[in-house]
Amino acid sequence: MGSVSRLLTEYGPAFGQALLLTWKLTAIAFMAGFAAGIVVTVARLLPLRPLRFVLTGYVEVFRNIPTVVLLTFIVFALPDLQVVIDYEPSVILTLTLVCSAFTADYLHTGINTVARGQVEAARSLGMRPVV
Repeated sequence: MGSVSRLLTEYGPAFGQALLLTWKLTAIAFMAGFAAGIVVTVARLLPLRPLRFVLTGYVEVFRNIPTVVLLTFIVFALPDLQVVIDYEPSVILTLTLVCSAFTADYLHTGINTVARGQVEAARSLGMRPVV
């Protein structure tokens, strides 16, 4: 038990700072990812076939690449292409890309699950489509 208390007194402040940094990066990335996911979802509902094709590819790619692999690529491979990003923005970019892809897919699926009869019933009551 003495070794645990020694570790906490010695490294406790560093753990606390790391925890706060993790929460900060996560909050920023998920807010940005949610906003980007809404934009991608709305754009995927537009009748522009090439745009839908590109955005569907975006969603499929970033949903299926493991987050750690994407982070490793951004941190270690992009500098070889003369694109250097610090660690914190790299984490925010990675989590934003992944979160926006998942959010776009969830919202798109939710919109598509509304039955045709429900849409017709809403229109008969005078409701208009948002998109």
